[in-house]
Amino acid sequence: MTNKEELLGFRRDRYFSRAFAMLTQEKGWWKPVVLCALAYLVPIVGPLAVMGYGIEWSRRVSWGSTEAPSRQVKVGDLVASGWRRFVVVFGWTIAALIVGQILPEIPLVGDFLGTVWGIVLIFVDVVLLVAALRATIYQSFKAGYRVKTLWAMISKDPWGLMRIWLIEFVVSVIEKVIALIVLLPSLLGTIPYLIRLFEYIDSYYYYIDDYGAMSILFDALGYLVGQIGGAVIAVLVLALVVKSFSSLLTCCCMGLWMRQFDVPSWGREEDPLPADVLAAEKTGLPESPVAPQEDEKPAAPAEPVADAVEEAPAPEPDENGGAPVEGDAVAAPEPTSGSDEPTDEGGLPVDPDGQEGLLG
Repeated sequence: MTNKEELLGFRRDRYFSRAFAMLTQEKGWWKPVVLCALAYLVPIVGPLAVMGYGIEWSRRVSWGSTEAPSRQVKVGDLVASGWRRFVVVFGWTIAALIVGQILPEIPLVGDFLGTVWGIVLIFVDVVLLVAALRATIYQSFKAGYRVKTLWAMISKDPWGLMRIWLIEFVVSVIEKVIALIVLLPSLLGTIPYLIRLFEYIDSYYYYIDDYGAMSILFDALGYLVGQIGGAVIAVLVLALVVKSFSSLLTCCCMGLWMRQFDVPSWGREEDPLPADVLAAEKTGLPESPVAPQEDEKPAAPAEPVADAVEEAPAPEPDENGGAPVEGDAVAAPEPTSGSDEPTDEGGLPVDPDGQEGLLG
């Protein structure tokens, strides 16, 4: 089990366990997953809303939130976020396909480069999700196309992205194995019927007219629907549910991965990442801002206060026989604290706590 404290901060491992714990931490956690699966059945608007729902949760996680997917949502805002994610992913997909067409045409090394690029495209989905998440953080299409900034993030921790891709791949394989297990008994039951049907067609091929051919076709379709129709529907429902679950899990993992870049410290959309974010290796909870000096010798322990009092001469009374006058104590000023968090104006990243509507 993963406790609440382990969901804080950034770490380079346990993406699956932490994302799974965040997704399933509330009662009825499966309801948003099922609703997302049903939303896929709504043309155009449904898939866009599901994409926006996942990427908005990823945005909140990247800011440091440990909450489950929100159930207080606005469909219009989800569609807008999903559309932004679609445009960013679609644009980079077109660019990747164009590069894939150009590389094989390069003399001498074209075949090699084409093969390498084909391998790269296997992992392109998780890379495009980085661009979509950055566009969502800034609520801007342009943020998803900043090549230099995106490359700085991807090149800093490519193995983290590989972990996320592997999680998505394993879930997909499990889905296909379960689907095969559900379909296999029904498919095996149709084999004897199909053998008899092909034997009949082969034996009476010259005697079958158009009417007979249509009759055989509809008879075969009716039998197959009755034999495997239920199993096919069950597999389709399972595929939608697993797709929704996998999408939310991947989005959460991407938000956990993005935490290492300290999203609250980002500036405007066109600004590069802070230098200390790219240089520092931040793991776990934030470290203390006071770093010990290696060359500095430890300070000698202070003398006991009692000894100092004994050595000090006793104060003499004043001329009027009154008590000695002590010095006035000066109270130290209390430290003040300021907030360095960026606002949402002037192209700064959007703070999820200050945004109305989605997942708020």
